[in-house]
Amino acid sequence: MSDWDNDPFIERVANELRHPIRVDSRFDDRVMAALEAPTVIPLRPIARTAWLRRRWTISVSPMGGLAAAAAIGAIAILGMQLRTPVTEPPLARTQGTSLVAVANSPIDVENVVIERQLTLLAPNATKVAVVGDFNDWDATRGSMQRLTADGLWSVTLPLRVGRHEYQFVVDDTLRLPDPTMPQASSDFGSANSVITVGPRHD
Repeated sequence: MSDWDNDPFIERVANELRHPIRVDSRFDDRVMAALEAPTVIPLRPIARTAWLRRRWTISVSPMGGLAAAAAIGAIAILGMQLRTPVTEPPLARTQGTSLVAVANSPIDVENVVIERQLTLLAPNATKVAVVGDFNDWDATRGSMQRLTADGLWSVTLPLRVGRHEYQFVVDDTLRLPDPTMPQASSDFGSANSVITVGPRHD
């Protein structure tokens, strides 16, 4: 026999367990009804938490309201921009019934302007200008600059594509052709220099 058999506390617990348990006669019916129910009925109603039942009051300052309105307007504008279809740049254009790529479309050559540099070696000159059909033979519109001490004069002109005739005017009196370019006879008997400007091929 162990010490547990002589413990009065254990003996009292054992006596209580030996007594029959009285169960309500309706207990079995309630269990079966709950099992046959289409949905499980909770034992107790679900109580809403206090913060859900609480009434909330939101106060907005005038500046806050303006900021919120501005934010809503910005979101609306952004949404409209996102819904706007993006149009691709035209890759080609039609000529008649054929489709011609922009890169291969004809160029208006007459309106193409290309810069050309003209130079003249005139060591004793104090003033040099270039005149031609590109500036109506006006010496005031073709002034050249002295680049070096030994008398190299230069000017850069925007010339349209095509053939141009010109002369150099030294000290407002002497007219000279460009010795580095071809020459052609002018209506006044003097020789004009000829420069031909072609389209640039990059």
